[in-house]
Amino acid sequence: IAFKTQPVLPNNCKSVLAQFYSQEKKLLKPENQETKKLYNEHMQDGFEKGLFEICSDEEAEAALDKTRDDCYFVPHHCVARPDSESTKIRPVWNYSYGTPIQGNNRNKKSLNDFCHKGARQTKMLPEFILEFRRKKYAFLADLRRQFHGIWLSEKHKKYGYFFWRPFGSNEPVKIAKIKVCMFGRRDCPFVASFILGKLAEMVKSESTCEKIKTVCSALNS
Repeated sequence: IAFKTQPVLPNNCKSVLAQFYSQEKKLLKPENQETKKLYNEHMQDGFEKGLFEICSDEEAEAALDKTRDDCYFVPHHCVARPDSESTKIRPVWNYSYGTPIQGNNRNKKSLNDFCHKGARQTKMLPEFILEFRRKKYAFLADLRRQFHGIWLSEKHKKYGYFFWRPFGSNEPVKIAKIKVCMFGRRDCPFVASFILGKLAEMVKSESTCEKIKTVCSALNS
């Protein structure tokens, strides 16, 4: 995570847990059953792919320590998109959720307040257009879930705690953690572009075909 300074934030577990229960109550309403089903499936898919991980009992107990100021719980909810053919729901991770500093509601800080936005790493649109006029062929590609291919270091996973149980189940609420870059964190677009630039440097001396193979292999590893 590209921090400006080391985050110092009061433990926000209590208020984030209250938000989780509020979200669950909303999804249990009859008109939201399809959204609840899709949300549960999306989260289960994330756990199966290794994007999330349930914390050990020891780590979960430490995360709930209200005296801690070196971790962050991320509220999450979903936005229903019934008219979309490919993405019926869009999960939202609220890294901008503010926590009162020293009990002062007028002075709130979130994890995003400590993250760099970062400099622009991609070319401006006019540069792209000019590039298309210079060469005979152009190679285009789209990275599916690009952020999810960027893994967090172990020391930064404590800034992505969240509460989870399948909505509508009788399971106890557990503490999980995010293991990858997730849309909503301020520095993620910069980090993703920076990594792509590094991958490009790695394959600079290779042929075009070998470059494509190397980059695709690195992104899929």
